[in-house]
Amino acid sequence: MISPSINADEENVCDILCQAGINVSDLPKPKEPKKMYRSDESSILFIKDTQSTKQQLRSLELLIEEVAGEVVPISFDIGNSYGTNTSYTVGNFEAIYRDGPKPLKLLSIDEISCSGDDINDRSHFDKLFSDLIFEETYFTANKDATCNIDNISINLQGIISLSGESLEDELGKDMASFIYDFIDNIDIRIVASNIFDDISDELVSSATMTIDFNGRAKISYEAKQGQNPYEYIDIVEDMREVFIVQDKYGVKDTLENNPIEFWKEFIEVTIDNPEWLVDDFGHIDINNLTQTFYKFNIGMGWSNSFYKDVSFLSGGAIDAGMLFAKAYTANKMNKYEIQMLLQNFGFDRDLQGLYLDVVYSYYDQVFDELKLFVDDPRGLQIELEFKDGLNSSILEKIEENPMLVFTILNNMNFSLIANPRI
Repeated sequence: MISPSINADEENVCDILCQAGINVSDLPKPKEPKKMYRSDESSILFIKDTQSTKQQLRSLELLIEEVAGEVVPISFDIGNSYGTNTSYTVGNFEAIYRDGPKPLKLLSIDEISCSGDDINDRSHFDKLFSDLIFEETYFTANKDATCNIDNISINLQGIISLSGESLEDELGKDMASFIYDFIDNIDIRIVASNIFDDISDELVSSATMTIDFNGRAKISYEAKQGQNPYEYIDIVEDMREVFIVQDKYGVKDTLENNPIEFWKEFIEVTIDNPEWLVDDFGHIDINNLTQTFYKFNIGMGWSNSFYKDVSFLSGGAIDAGMLFAKAYTANKMNKYEIQMLLQNFGFDRDLQGLYLDVVYSYYDQVFDELKLFVDDPRGLQIELEFKDGLNSSILEKIEENPMLVFTILNNMNFSLIANPRI
């Protein structure tokens, strides 16, 4: 471990460990440093070519071992890679366990590919990671990106066998076979965009993600949220003032020349004694680091064969649940019937004046879709939308004022979609 007091006068400067109240003599002696690969400084790309990507993966292996404090018998490899400023592709990624009679493949991915505005440009990351500079131009420019991860295969059977256990013994052969097949071929697609609002100084980020489990089931996720990036810029500037401008702990050279070592040590010291941060960064009000939620959707769809398998493996529980649901969707209930149902589920009758109208309004909106699903269960999607935005600070106040829940509900558009196309 590189001491945070490097290049500082040891007699006159109390380093980061000292100020954290940690006695250096009590710490275990560092191991002989390993030779770490450093990315080509002339390249501004995360992914450049096959050789450099293989070297970066080897560096990752060494970093994992250094953090773990022992040899980790897992290696990473790829077949090929190529990148430009606006796109990159990595083919035939593998994670292999090598501490056995023969190598055991734990994970494989046919291809990882991404394209978008400056998506492979690491210059902004380097400035933040090594120089503690968060450039305004990074988020004020609107950016779009699309990523695909094709044919993820997880060798769960092999992973579990390393512990000497068996999923078949734990769950039975049918359930184990179902799980193995489910995670054998996973495809992921992500589409993201950022738009900076000059009026509100808010960076609004939108993202959709679809996960395809071997063509048997799909999960979709969509979110839209905003935050003020200038609040984070202020934090980065404060850190730069302490660690680089003042070089208070004598770590400027380490940060600039070996940032991984600096951040590793920073995290270790902070975990050991987080109170040391108060002296330098106690003035930062983390309550200002709020987010505004505008939209959240999550859904799942499945094939008929998938539903039949799940129903069979549940031992009849799925079928019983659907029969129960059909009893409540055969006919639309009135508000009084909903009131009685809520009481049966333990809702406080004295508070029904607050929540009954809201609950019935949602029930009225989703009844038709719920009935469609119960009659032909092929998927469900839940959509939440806050037209004016929901600031995360209100969520922190709910414990003190539970009535805020109804404020949120009254400003939320809720919808349910039966059997969505995912």
